[in-house]
Order: sequence, then C-alpha cells, then structure tokens
Amino acid sequence: LTYSKPQHTVTLPENPHQQLESDPVLPSVPRPSSLLELACYVDAAHANDLRNRRSTTGYAFTLAGGAISYRCKTQSIMATSSTEAEFLAAVLAAKHARYLRSIMSELGFG
Repeated sequence: LTYSKPQHTVTLPENPHQQLESDPVLPSVPRPSSLLELACYVDAAHANDLRNRRSTTGYAFTLAGGAISYRCKTQSIMATSSTEAEFLAAVLAAKHARYLRSIMSELGFG
C-alpha cells in the first residue's frame, strides 16, 4: 500500500462569489452559450465490473451553471466494445434529455 501526497492543495476563496482558478492539469469544460441551455456530460467505462464484465454509464445534466440531474449505473446488457458502451450511455442520456426537455417545456422554458 503506497500513499502519495498531492503536489498542490486547492484552497477555497474567502469570498464565495469569487471564481476559482482553473487547474491546468484538468481538461476544460465547455460553457453553454445561454444560461437556460440544457447541457449534458456523458461517459462510459467498458467492462469495469469485474464480477459480470458489465460497463458503467454516467451522465450529468446542467442548467444555469448547476447540476440538475445525474446518474451512474451499471449497464443492463454486456457491451462487446468500448464504442458500444459509449453508444449505450449516449442513448440512455438522450432518453433522459428528452424527459427533461418535456418538463422544461411544460414549465414554459422552451
């Protein structure tokens, strides 16, 4: 068992409205063009469940800069490739996006 100490530590700003500096190690996240634009971030890990070799799907939806819905779940069928696992994750996220859009339209947002 080895433990490594992080190279740098992140400190929270004293003013909660102050923006944190971006970490150059982390990838940049694209910003939506509008505050009321529904954005989705989706990913899959192929065959990472060692017991039954199933893939994991994860997605998060944001609106106005905050997360409004997320899910992380083992896929119900066994994907034979990482491309298939990503495709199944995208389909699941698209179904949820359609559901969220219907809620938004009922509330008068589009």
